[in-house]
Amino acid sequence: MPVAAARTTLAFTAVTTVGGLLPADMLLRIAEARNLPGTKPADYGLPASVPVRDEAERAWEYLKPLWRDLRTALPSDPNTGAPAADPTGRAGTDWLAQLFR
Repeated sequence: MPVAAARTTLAFTAVTTVGGLLPADMLLRIAEARNLPGTKPADYGLPASVPVRDEAERAWEYLKPLWRDLRTALPSDPNTGAPAADPTGRAGTDWLAQLFR
């Protein structure tokens, strides 16, 4: 087993990677916050003094109630109780647009 895979196995007991879309060594680099393009505040249009992690947490806190509202607004599957289709398109306008903002 390669060293990176062994370290990833130990570091991520609840994560299993399959295929090459998100390789195990990338998870390690993310966890260690090293050599990752696109992770600096400037890459997100933030001032250098604002950590990306802080901004991501702030954005996630903003999105959570929008998600709960969307789940409540969608029709439910009578068998599972889970949200069914989205005939109104609210998922795109009320949540996904905010997520990708």
